[in-house]
Amino acid sequence: MPPASLGFALALVLVGVGSAAADDAAMIEAGRQLALEVCARCHVAAAGQPPPVLRPPAPSFADIAAQPDVTEASLRVFLGRPHGEQRRLSTMPPFALSPSQADAVLAYLLSLKRQ
Repeated sequence: MPPASLGFALALVLVGVGSAAADDAAMIEAGRQLALEVCARCHVAAAGQPPPVLRPPAPSFADIAAQPDVTEASLRVFLGRPHGEQRRLSTMPPFALSPSQADAVLAYLLSLKRQ
């Protein structure tokens, strides 16, 4: 490949990487906003939010993300069955997330795991 073509190909790859990173950041922010709207009444979903009304509060999103057994797959199952047995044993209200909302919250939780 001529050097000019190589440079052009590299530029295309970098644009694609930058675009993917921007998409990831947008998805994480959407998940953060959704967590603040839906989950923050009971969980500390993000730093700086008003205190949860639930006393004692449910586990924080940071604590959930820090658990070693929390994976993308386990979070996907958990969000697909709104808290399952844990919800039945608590005062947690039932909720259902659309697939795109679950993806956003999942991206946000996983971003907390990487911090």
